Amino acid sequence: MSINTVEMSINIMEMSINIVEMSINIVEMSINIVEMSINTVEMSINTVKKSINIV
Repeated sequence: MSINTVEMSINIMEMSINIVEMSINIVEMSINIVEMSINTVEMSINTVKKSINIV
C-alpha cells in the first residue's frame, strides 16, 4: 500500500468517527426532546388537576 492509500484510509476512518459522534449527538438531542415532552405532559396533567380542584 502506498502512503497515499494509507492516508486516504485514515481520513475515511476519521470521517466515520465524526459521523458516529454526530449520530450520538442526534440521539442525545432526541432524548432531550422526549424529556421535554414528558415534562410538558406532566405540567398539563397538573394544570388539569388544579382546574378540577377549582371546580
